[in-house]
Amino acid sequence: MKTINQNQTDILTFQSLINNFMLASQIEGKAERTLEQYCRVLIPFSALVENKAPEEITPADLREYLSHLSKKGLSKQTVWTHYKQLRVFFGFCHRESYLKTNPMELIRKPKVDKLLPKVLTADEIKALLKTAKGKGFLGKRNAALVALMFDSGLRASEVCGLKLTDVSLENQVVRVFGKGSKERIIPFSKTTAKLLLSYLKARGNRPYEEGFFISRYGDKLTRHGLIKVYKCLAQKAKIDKSKVSPHVLRHSFATAWCRAGGDVKKLQFLMGHADVRTTGIYVHLTAKDLSQAHSEFSPLERLK
Repeated sequence: MKTINQNQTDILTFQSLINNFMLASQIEGKAERTLEQYCRVLIPFSALVENKAPEEITPADLREYLSHLSKKGLSKQTVWTHYKQLRVFFGFCHRESYLKTNPMELIRKPKVDKLLPKVLTADEIKALLKTAKGKGFLGKRNAALVALMFDSGLRASEVCGLKLTDVSLENQVVRVFGKGSKERIIPFSKTTAKLLLSYLKARGNRPYEEGFFISRYGDKLTRHGLIKVYKCLAQKAKIDKSKVSPHVLRHSFATAWCRAGGDVKKLQFLMGHADVRTTGIYVHLTAKDLSQAHSEFSPLERLK
């Protein structure tokens, strides 16, 4: 471990630590969304401790900040996210010898409600696809987006990161780079292949843009743009907008896979989960389906 230069720590500011942390995170290849999340957490915290030297930040300061977030009415999940990112940040500062101690080590993990993911019903998926299908470039693009995401369970970042060379219509597979830049080859159906081909014909040859999915202006579709697409489709399909997002479509794919009897280990790979326990939540969802069905069709109960 590097030795701490006392003169160096005397002139370190919290902002300089944030800059060093963000630079290291970029070099490590952290996703753009992760970097944005770091900023959303570290900037407001830095405002709270702006009059303190980094070495003066205590566990009490951190507890006060997390308590402040709770009192503001933020959800338990949001408070937990702030805790998680602060833990990563202070762990970095300690490992890099910017700080002699890690004040986050004494902070207990906040409790967070374990909520089952939202999923769309089969009728809602059909309505979304029907609404997406339309004439012209946007209609064909939106239909291809909905089909691919419900057919494969890809993350929003993976869909937006697709390049033309990542999609093989002949082999019906896409190559994606998930969390940690891990490569996966994900298959899709013939129906999705037809919609993708129709979209590509409407997309035309745009040699200056290698992104597979593009906006109406011809540049690569962003995550923000993708979310906006789904909100617009939900409104037109008369589905609650809060229930429709790229992530909900991903959850819907995984739940439908399990309901159809799909293998959990294969689903783990398709979803890009490092831990099968993350995938297991969808098994619990289908177990709930079984409980509801049993309540309705129990032979013993029907004797009454």
